[in-house]
Amino acid sequence: MIRWQYHHTGIMKAGKDMKRCILLLMLVMTACSGGEETLNPINDELRVAAYERFSENLQNNNGMTKERAEKEAFDYLVQRVAVVNRAQEVGIEVTEEEAMEMSNNVREKLENGKIDNAESTLKDIRNTMEAENLTETKYWEEYAKNGYKETLMIDKLKTYEEENALKPWSVRKKEIVKAFKSNESGRIESFREKVGLP
Repeated sequence: MIRWQYHHTGIMKAGKDMKRCILLLMLVMTACSGGEETLNPINDELRVAAYERFSENLQNNNGMTKERAEKEAFDYLVQRVAVVNRAQEVGIEVTEEEAMEMSNNVREKLENGKIDNAESTLKDIRNTMEAENLTETKYWEEYAKNGYKETLMIDKLKTYEEENALKPWSVRKKEIVKAFKSNESGRIESFREKVGLP
């Protein structure tokens, strides 16, 4: 099994990469909280609480209809779990230090207004802190850090797959999700029933 240690060479390039990381973090964090033992756990299981929270967020913050939000949340979580499972399968790991470094970097850029939409992003973060009853320290040092673990894991997997499968990530990701859906069809259908989707 291959074990990776990730170096931050270029992960936090200014501009587009930072925006992408923040958007991914917001998706991960809004999707993954809600009653699990670990605050904002890595999304390696299909969790009803994560589905409900993400669906609710899509309705409240993105103006989606209930039906569309439920479908989007379901599809998103299945894809996310498939990719995270693949990362774990090939032995990709993220250290606490890597995740904390990313959390601190994003926090600093947000607080200094060095990211587009910093004000609205900080407002969303404050809303999450309030909803989850988190202090600012607990948010950035545990909740955000744990969300970044997953984001970094997926970034590492992208690099791994591009280097080893010799295919673009967009192609390889579709293959990973398709294989997961085929291999885990029973689990996915059980999850679909739990969340009440047709």
